[in-house]
Formats: sequence, structure tokens, C-alpha cells
Amino acid sequence: MDDLYTKILDTLLTLRDTAEHFKIRSAQDIKKLIQAKMAAKTLKEPKDLATLYALEKEIRELREAMEQCKSEQ
Repeated sequence: MDDLYTKILDTLLTLRDTAEHFKIRSAQDIKKLIQAKMAAKTLKEPKDLATLYALEKEIRELREAMEQCKSEQ
């Protein structure tokens, strides 16, 4: 249970940091980010997308940990 608490807290902190990171971005900046991803010829992701993917990974890991904890009860 303590492990889940830590994972939730860490995910919330990452969510906060990601929101702060994107808070200063304009709609035009986000459109450019999407265009950069769609036009990319390499596997290298734009840094802003890497930030979103890291958040997504943390949320997925949290969901999996919760499911595992539930199944162990």
C-alpha cells in the first residue's frame, strides 16, 4: 500500500511538472509540435513530446501497480 501511495504521489508531481512545462506554450507552439512529429523522418521525438510520453508511462505503470495490488488481495 505504501508503494502505491508513493507511485501516486510521484505521478502527481510529474503531472504538475508537465503542466508547468506546457503552461507557457501557446496554441501555435503546440501546433508546431504536432507538425514536427508528423513530419519527422527519424525516430527521435521532440523534447516536449518526450515529456508527455514520460507522464503517460508513469500513469500506465501506476495503473498496472494498482491492478496488481488489487489482484493480490
